[in-house]
Amino acid sequence: MYQEHHNLKSSHPDKHPLDYYSWTADHPEAIIHYVHGMSESALRYQPMGEWFQSQGITFIAHDQVGHGPYAKAHDSLGYFGPYNMKLILVEDLYRVICDVKAVNPNVPYFLIGHSMGSFISRLFLQKYSHMVSGAILSGSADHSCVIELGKLLSPLLTKLSRPQATNFFLHRFLFGGLFTQFKRRPSERDLRILKYWYPQPEKVDYPLDGFPFTNDGFWHLIRLVDSATKKGWAKTIDPHLPLYFMNGANDFLLGPNKKLSGAYQELKQAHFQDVIFQIYEKRGHELFLYDNEEVVYRDILTWISQHRLPKQANSSNYSLRK
Repeated sequence: MYQEHHNLKSSHPDKHPLDYYSWTADHPEAIIHYVHGMSESALRYQPMGEWFQSQGITFIAHDQVGHGPYAKAHDSLGYFGPYNMKLILVEDLYRVICDVKAVNPNVPYFLIGHSMGSFISRLFLQKYSHMVSGAILSGSADHSCVIELGKLLSPLLTKLSRPQATNFFLHRFLFGGLFTQFKRRPSERDLRILKYWYPQPEKVDYPLDGFPFTNDGFWHLIRLVDSATKKGWAKTIDPHLPLYFMNGANDFLLGPNKKLSGAYQELKQAHFQDVIFQIYEKRGHELFLYDNEEVVYRDILTWISQHRLPKQANSSNYSLRK
């Protein structure tokens, strides 16, 4: 098993590097491009990349703006900047895909967007759905009153405090529930993360995975999720594109009804031909980490093997799995 590091120029106005990693299979049957979530990095998914590489699938993952070693070295973890970040995040994804496709022009290309990455993937598909053979959206969510409230209050994030200031209150509010979903004692990893939520007065050396967002980061996140989930978000996506939504039953983003009713109705009204919604019992937000992740990997592998070749336009598959 081996990985390669690649470096492009981001579409970000500051022209910082756009780092991505590849786990390249010999004569790959398909390419998976993993779009990571907030407060994590591409290399967090090295074991996942190695597993798919061993199965004959090339695996790609890139560090998004405000994430990864470059952001940490420049003290900008969780910070995006005063720009149109929705566009920049989408265009960075586009640049990496173009770079990979230049070497693999005829290999089926699939997206996996996780959490924040699922919303970036939705926006990408609105413009570039013709570039991929299918998309998996993991840990995604519907539009909600929380997003509307966030839109109303978000201007305060950058007016009452510095945009670069770390917002521990919102970080604890959003993710504190991760440790209350299961009746168990906190693990050593839980305690390490909690240390970063309640830092000492001195400067904290944040990890690449689990760091808190800045005020600016949360401001952009709210707008990103709003754009990716508002009514009509799927109108410009090719309705023949296969989509696979997957969530854990205990995913805090699902809400009390434990399903993505909004996405289901949106895609049905847009006449999508091939959509699967899968719920994994006794699992939370992170489907690709911590325990029994190979079950999820194999479901993805099966789905990709079924979609490597174009389907007929009149085929139909619209299902909910558990």
